[in-house]
Amino acid sequence: MANDTYRVCIVGTGARGNAHAKAWAESGEAEVVAVVDVLEDRAQELAAAYGAPHVFTDYRDAVARDDIDVVSVCTPAFYHEEVTIFAAEHGKHMLSEKPIAMRLDQADRMIAALDAAGVVYVVNYQSRFGDGPAAVRRAIRERALGSPVMFRMHSAAHIRPKLAMHDMDRGNGGPLNDFMTHYFDYWRWLTGTDPVRVSAHGFTFAKDRPEIAHFQNIAPDTATVALEYGSGDLAAFSISWGLPPGVQPQGRIDDILGPEGALAPTRPRDGFKILREGGAVEEFGPFSGDSQLLLTQHTLRAIRGEEPVQASAADARIALAVTWAVYESLAQNGAAVDIEL
Repeated sequence: MANDTYRVCIVGTGARGNAHAKAWAESGEAEVVAVVDVLEDRAQELAAAYGAPHVFTDYRDAVARDDIDVVSVCTPAFYHEEVTIFAAEHGKHMLSEKPIAMRLDQADRMIAALDAAGVVYVVNYQSRFGDGPAAVRRAIRERALGSPVMFRMHSAAHIRPKLAMHDMDRGNGGPLNDFMTHYFDYWRWLTGTDPVRVSAHGFTFAKDRPEIAHFQNIAPDTATVALEYGSGDLAAFSISWGLPPGVQPQGRIDDILGPEGALAPTRPRDGFKILREGGAVEEFGPFSGDSQLLLTQHTLRAIRGEEPVQASAADARIALAVTWAVYESLAQNGAAVDIEL
């Protein structure tokens, strides 16, 4: 750290790498000094946007530098393990994109390396941060909807333009790993209890699409899932990333139901409502604040030891365990699978 400013290296310059760079710059306590991408022109572009003096195509050349304090890990999930372990061995703190990894054994090796190095590692679960999520959490913890509750999320999209999202071997593992990890973590955070059991049915709608024919192992892209929590609450969701290009259904169901009302949306950007008997409506918000910036500022406070990590590698591993229990239930044609944490 130089002059109380944390020096940051961005590894991966896709949409998330750009979002990380913006938040670091806006934090007022950090500067982007190095950018890494295997596509040098993309790295040059991001570096120029934030005045970063160093550009690399090999993350090892950047992360090993003495003038790097923090690494933003923004690669596809398959590469998180090697970048994280290398950064930990070089004493770097990290803010990592989700999901933590593609497989549980990868996550376990990462956690072991992080523990051995004693570095701070925060997972980019933005849904936990801001006044809106905090208000939803209070409502659920105080049983404002009664008990039990059911979380619902239903969403559908066409095949992802970022095709690596569909790769089970070297990408992000489809919507059940890349996208639903946010909800698996958020619902657990809301209830304060761990998921215990899951059952799932699904398909791979896009398995014959020419865009992803080169992948040896295409991720399941469509599923309907029931997830049980230790609190007695239930999450029910359906998700698809397998529709033909250009087919984009409108809207997403994202709410919470209980015997005393309904709350929507579950992940509020501005505000949310609780619907009551007889048509009564309670309105909460509007809320302000950039969740990515709030999470980034939290990471800096955690590095300074001012507060504990709020979205840890252990939290992310639990979300990954849910993903793999869903995969197992899909393979067993909907059989209930206990989630081993």
